Amino acid sequence: MNELTAAPRNDIMIRPLVRRALLASAARLRETTAGLDPADRRRHQALDRWFAGFAAEVRAHHEIVEVFVLPNLTARGVIDERTLGTIAADHAWVDHVVGELGDAIGILAFDLGDSADWLTTAARLAEQLELLLTGQLSRESRLVTPLVATSLEPAEHAAIEREILRGVTLRRAPFALTWLLEHIGDSEREALLARISSPSRLMWRSRRRSYRRSTSVAFATVDSPS
Repeated sequence: MNELTAAPRNDIMIRPLVRRALLASAARLRETTAGLDPADRRRHQALDRWFAGFAAEVRAHHEIVEVFVLPNLTARGVIDERTLGTIAADHAWVDHVVGELGDAIGILAFDLGDSADWLTTAARLAEQLELLLTGQLSRESRLVTPLVATSLEPAEHAAIEREILRGVTLRRAPFALTWLLEHIGDSEREALLARISSPSRLMWRSRRRSYRRSTSVAFATVDSPS
């Protein structure tokens, strides 16, 4: 299935949308874990399900940078070893905290330990994750994004965008697509929907209410009827 339409009606860039969604999600996670009731198992379980999807999005972003962006820049000799080391260290540390936080939320969800203690751990790790992810994405924007803009050919830009889109609409669907579309504005959502296949649009329309119900439990928000 070709997730890009034959004649795209816009040139919206997906990478900035993903970065923004990652940051918004990390902030929301930090706020939520700071106010969780240790006895609210239903919320713990809903948050555990949501976090599994979010963790996959963090790792997918790292994969795009490591597999599709940095090798192209390295081949052109436009990125130095210090920058490569900085990005690698950022990714490794964020991956570690994501794993630790996933374990903590899982223990809460399945009541495998003292809830109050593990909730304190989860809140601390969520705060740490937001700080680390903010720093990582800021450094990528400052150190890598300008090199991508000036050094890669249009075809290479398009290939990276296609890979991101395939991940969102195929490999990690339905969570990834619904999650991303929930974190962008109406005009951006319309533009992105215009780029994806009819089956993917149908999947989003059929799953968005379920996603909203689940996240409304996880984050204690009022579910949208739309």
